[in-house]
Amino acid sequence: MHNVLVQNDKIQVELVQKNGIPLLIDCACESKFDAMTIQQPSLENLLTMAFVPNAAEILINHPDFIQYVKQKLLTSSDNTELNVADGLMWKLKKEPEKLLKEKEHNSSENAGKKFEYDIMLSYSHIDMEMCDKIYNRLTNDKFKVWRDKVEMYGSYMDRMAEGVETSEFVVILMSDSYKKSQNCRAEAIYARENKRHIIPLKIQEDYKPNGWLGILVADLNYVNFALKNFNKSYEELITQFQLYRKPRKIDSKSDDVKPPESSHEEKRPKSYDIPTTADSSTIQDNFFEQRLIESWTEKDVRDFLTDKHLEVMIPSCRNMNGSQLYQMYKSCEKNNSDMFKQLNCQLERTKNKVLSHHDYYQFLSELKVFVPVITSKNSTVISSSCVII
Repeated sequence: MHNVLVQNDKIQVELVQKNGIPLLIDCACESKFDAMTIQQPSLENLLTMAFVPNAAEILINHPDFIQYVKQKLLTSSDNTELNVADGLMWKLKKEPEKLLKEKEHNSSENAGKKFEYDIMLSYSHIDMEMCDKIYNRLTNDKFKVWRDKVEMYGSYMDRMAEGVETSEFVVILMSDSYKKSQNCRAEAIYARENKRHIIPLKIQEDYKPNGWLGILVADLNYVNFALKNFNKSYEELITQFQLYRKPRKIDSKSDDVKPPESSHEEKRPKSYDIPTTADSSTIQDNFFEQRLIESWTEKDVRDFLTDKHLEVMIPSCRNMNGSQLYQMYKSCEKNNSDMFKQLNCQLERTKNKVLSHHDYYQFLSELKVFVPVITSKNSTVISSSCVII
């Protein structure tokens, strides 16, 4: 029963919906059941199921069970049992905080936040060899990287939470062993709840994420490290970091451009009259031409793609603002063929659609009009559309 429940997400959900958690609590706590064959597997199943929607709330409403788990932490000498008990107490402690965040809808939680680490590596210890290789390359390139092998002390779950909370990116090494690991599931879900930038890596050639992991990474670009060319995969990973990060200010000789200062008052089109259906597209074009791409909001990006009949690119640009779209454009210019393959693969995997070369190059052509250029006369940043005007 233990292996079936741990690996089958549908059974876990059905057990929660059909009030099966109290039965598992009895199996875990009642002394009449055998400790090794019934109690321990039931406790492990409860930890796995604690991440199913509504399950943690049910467990919180069983104070006798919580007291039982606390007692395990104090008296048990078995490492597996201690890890399970630690995981349960951590999850039940964090659940009220998660519900409070959901009520507040605080989508700007990470805005302007400074992180102690650039990257947290989330992986199964079975995949240690690949993790070591990626970790060594990142640290050689001066990235600050959190990983459990280096940073662990005290309670595993508390240290894991600390790793997520202090890292800007969480890189997931996807594999069969990762998907089956309770600790890995806790890390990935906690990263999502804390709105971290999650970048999944494919490290097994024929692996396709399913269940809870498939849902978590469904709309994300993954980097394929199952290829023989490690350097090429690593470059794609760096590209993903760059897509999320805003460019820094440097002098006019550089390709990077300083993002414009934020303003609460957006610029309006020249005409303040409400446009008719016949002239609405013209007004919208003028609206984009008056603003640098880096000042575009997420809505501006969607409007641009719709206005240019590039709806096929909307899934790839989901949740992007203008700065991130500009970084994506620069990556396409630098690695044209690789970016086309990556975008096409993502679209096929998530939406079962194909990105044609025509649509891809039309996207770059339409966007080029709005990318920043630096005039040699006064080193000011304007868009190409402004130069044309």
